[in-house]
Amino acid sequence: MLDEFPPKKLLALAKTCETPFLAIDLKRLKANEDCFSGAAKSFFPKAQVCYSVKTNPNPSVFNSLSTGFEIASLEELKLVKSRKVFKVFNGCCKKESELKEALRQKALVIVDSFSELEKLIELEKSPKLKRLEIGVRLNVASKFGIELSRIPAFISKAGHSGLEVVLLHAHPGVHNSLKDYSEFMKGFRKAAELHDFKYLDLGSGFPSFPKMKSLNVSLGDYFGVARKELGALADEKTIIFEPGRVLVADAGFLVCKVCAIKELNGEKIAVLDAGINVLQKIVLEDFEFELLQPRAGKKENFRLAGPLLFGNDFVGSLNASLKEGDLIAVKNTGAYCLSLAWEVSYKKPEIFVF
Repeated sequence: MLDEFPPKKLLALAKTCETPFLAIDLKRLKANEDCFSGAAKSFFPKAQVCYSVKTNPNPSVFNSLSTGFEIASLEELKLVKSRKVFKVFNGCCKKESELKEALRQKALVIVDSFSELEKLIELEKSPKLKRLEIGVRLNVASKFGIELSRIPAFISKAGHSGLEVVLLHAHPGVHNSLKDYSEFMKGFRKAAELHDFKYLDLGSGFPSFPKMKSLNVSLGDYFGVARKELGALADEKTIIFEPGRVLVADAGFLVCKVCAIKELNGEKIAVLDAGINVLQKIVLEDFEFELLQPRAGKKENFRLAGPLLFGNDFVGSLNASLKEGDLIAVKNTGAYCLSLAWEVSYKKPEIFVF
């Protein structure tokens, strides 16, 4: 069993690395991958796992994985260009240059609109392309995809133009309850029965492992719901999952420093050298703060503030005996903290692996 918190390794990094910095535990990342892939294949014999590159685009992260990839931009395509694995290219704003690169890499393009279909129909006329296989994204209460009622027309138009629709994709959203996930799967099943798809792509949206634990649910619970709703399709089709957060969230740590301690209106405040520029609420993780070198002494409640000149730059709280210069580790920062970090007054933190 892996240690949930590696203070010695983080302290060793802090001796040579300037704070704040992000660190990824590759052993934990691989353990999460093994857990996810093993569970997926136990429920779906033809399961295909594709890591969501946008979740953490650091090359050390995706190069350590043995999954395929879900890609959403030209920059991400460039990052994984050398990897000869199963790839799906997703997104609602694909430019012609991106589509061409995706096709060069033999990525399966998931089409988001009729407009995008027209672009592919033009590209398909190239003598370099054989019969082109594509996917279609089902709309699920968002800006993405095509409504259920228009899926047959999409498939018909693609077929008459020489394109074969082999994949159905939909994303359930983030942090769904099992009840919500069941409703999502019921809608997905209706679309899946409209056509003989080779691949059924269920996206991801799964909470991180710590979040699942706090919700008293497991990956098996979600996979069990999906298998139940898909019925025989669960064995007949290749079921694709696009995990990101669930693989990398709890494998990442932010190490920051207490730069100032003050008291305002009777409240103890510790000012850190990282704040909402790295630890944004949009990341949707329950960040946990831990002193890397706890000391004996009276513990007090500190409100943790960041360094930005914004009045709302508060990131959490900590009950500890704190002094200026102390190092604090923030857990569950592997997903989106790097890719969504702001460069307001400060550069993005460096990222290290161990």
